[in-house]
Amino acid sequence: MLRGATATNADTALSLVNHVRTIRNATPFQSITLNDMLAERAREFSWEAWRRNDLIRFGKFEGSWGGKTNTDVYRRIFPIPASEIILNPSLKQNTGYN
Repeated sequence: MLRGATATNADTALSLVNHVRTIRNATPFQSITLNDMLAERAREFSWEAWRRNDLIRFGKFEGSWGGKTNTDVYRRIFPIPASEIILNPSLKQNTGYN
């Protein structure tokens, strides 16, 4: 919804985020940006292994963060395991992983 999708049940991105923040006893936001949403998702899903997906989705994966300094775009996708290529020779390794 924050990026322009149709609201469901008259909710907005702000109202949904504030609903979660209220449950967590956090101060509600007055407004929300994409960067706020990314930070909120990092807090809410910290142990659910969504951070990498969210960084790709929000266009932040190639930046430097934490100990990561590699900015290669091809790393958005994983290499195909060699064992799978052996099983199916028609598979071609993803670009960047030779």
